[in-house]
Amino acid sequence: MSYYGHASAAEPVTPSFHASAGSNIDAAKIFVGGLSWQTTEETLRYHFEQYGEVVSVEVMRDRNTGDPRGFAFVVFKSDETVDLILKNKPHEINHKVVDVKRAQARGIAPPSIHPKVRAANTIYSGFMHYYALLCSSVCLKLMIGRGRA
Repeated sequence: MSYYGHASAAEPVTPSFHASAGSNIDAAKIFVGGLSWQTTEETLRYHFEQYGEVVSVEVMRDRNTGDPRGFAFVVFKSDETVDLILKNKPHEINHKVVDVKRAQARGIAPPSIHPKVRAANTIYSGFMHYYALLCSSVCLKLMIGRGRA
């Protein structure tokens, strides 16, 4: 059975994990981001096999269209391979420099460097509140005949 639970002809491989308690980081798996749309599983396997034995490669695809989403996961037999890959940055695949990081379980990835959308929504709601007050004031003046719009 492969790392993802699918049957395979290869011998079973159990990737190693960090030993620290409560850690959900798979030490033998990397995230590869910023991929070219032409990058395939074979291209990634060819690039990373020079560092060590590759167990599996999965280019993530859109569920509806099947188009690549621009990132992938690569699993290795040994976590030392991941250390070697991370020391040999940058990596260029299909004439594009890609972002290579140790894979992390969902929900424990570091926070995004991009601002939250909530800040924009707060400004928008503040503006709408002001606009509603302004309109109600103008409408009231028009209704009682004390001013022009």
